[in-house]
Amino acid sequence: MKILLITESKNDYLADCILHGLREHIGENLIDFPRKNSMYTNHSKDLKKTHGLGFTLYGLLPNIPIERRGLLKKIQQNYFDFVIFSSISRQFDKYEELYHFLNPSKTIFVDGDDTFKYFSDRTQFIKKNWNKNTKGLFAESKYFKREVTRKSYYKFPFWGPFFVLNLFFTKTKRKFHNISFSIPEEKIVTTVPKKTKDFPMHIVDKEIANTLKLSDKRYVFETEKAYYNDLQSSKFGITTKRAGWDCMRHYEIAANGAVICFKDLVKKPKNCAPYGLIPGVNCLNYSNWDDLKNQISMLNEDQYIKIQYESIKWARFNSTKNFAKRFIEQLEE
Repeated sequence: MKILLITESKNDYLADCILHGLREHIGENLIDFPRKNSMYTNHSKDLKKTHGLGFTLYGLLPNIPIERRGLLKKIQQNYFDFVIFSSISRQFDKYEELYHFLNPSKTIFVDGDDTFKYFSDRTQFIKKNWNKNTKGLFAESKYFKREVTRKSYYKFPFWGPFFVLNLFFTKTKRKFHNISFSIPEEKIVTTVPKKTKDFPMHIVDKEIANTLKLSDKRYVFETEKAYYNDLQSSKFGITTKRAGWDCMRHYEIAANGAVICFKDLVKKPKNCAPYGLIPGVNCLNYSNWDDLKNQISMLNEDQYIKIQYESIKWARFNSTKNFAKRFIEQLEE
């Protein structure tokens, strides 16, 4: 299998998870263009400038020879099994340049933005005069999105008079394919770490951080090792919905052998990532500090160990390599 993955210099967790997993799975047959420098070992010195200080996902790929010349000719010759736009909202201009040469059945769009809106319904694109042929090809290709709700199927905003229009006139036949973040297999613990405390130093839920007098600042640790050590010594890790429901924190908590405590997880729409988290089985759902404190106090050691085991199992299922295998299966359907 030969895949061309359209990338860009700006970090994008979903796009970069795809790159990492596909490179693991099909090696040099995955061409990232332009080369995503922050993903490679020989650019690890610059990682502190990246989002999240480059923890978990960046500076890991070996710098193997990849032929990136003559790609337009290869696209024209139908050389690639798939051409993937890894962040279509940022790469639409590139798509417009290439659409004349693309095969719709082999063109894949990935939308990792923190919004339920379909790409073409967002304000900056509504104002843009699309070429109708471009729109047609876009509609025929597979579209992967991690934030999907019932509102994703409607064209107009859900306010004012548009609300009624949406309900009666503008529902589309769009088909969304589920997709989520993933984590490199090498970042998942192979043995259960020793626990010395209940919670890590960094808590994203301000109520809990203030109650426990811990930090809710964006960056607490200067190194990934310190961050991971803190999670590995903690029995529980706190996470919440931020701009979107999915984030790397969920996977980092589970990968380091802590039990995910996810605020209001039960409110997550079923088609929004992350997938497969089940309260009481591989994580805890809580609504506030009193609720979480009560649930933790009721867990005996055997129950905790069982949830912890299932949490690590969930992380392994969501390794970048396992994700890539499932992703390719969806491409081939």
